[in-house]
Amino acid sequence: MTNPLTRKLSNFVRLSEDERQALDALISRPTSYASQTDIVCEGDPTSGVYFVLEGWAYRYKVGSDGRRQIMAYFVPGDICDQRIFVLKRMDHNIGTLTDA
Repeated sequence: MTNPLTRKLSNFVRLSEDERQALDALISRPTSYASQTDIVCEGDPTSGVYFVLEGWAYRYKVGSDGRRQIMAYFVPGDICDQRIFVLKRMDHNIGTLTDA
């Protein structure tokens, strides 16, 4: 599988072979999720960063009225949430729109 993160980053900077290998190591054991599945739920402890390799995902919050507010869409090559390192618990949800 071509690493979509490497492909995306290569549009902005020249990556060395060592950097490419390090990025490939990040996706060496991908996990698959079915469409309409929550990967991360608000209130969960932070546990790591998710990369989209295939499919579509999205970040959302659920309002007090129960309606869903979509805050971002993610496509292959996107990092779902690099700011989790400042959070102790997730303040939003990440779900899949398609199989991912």
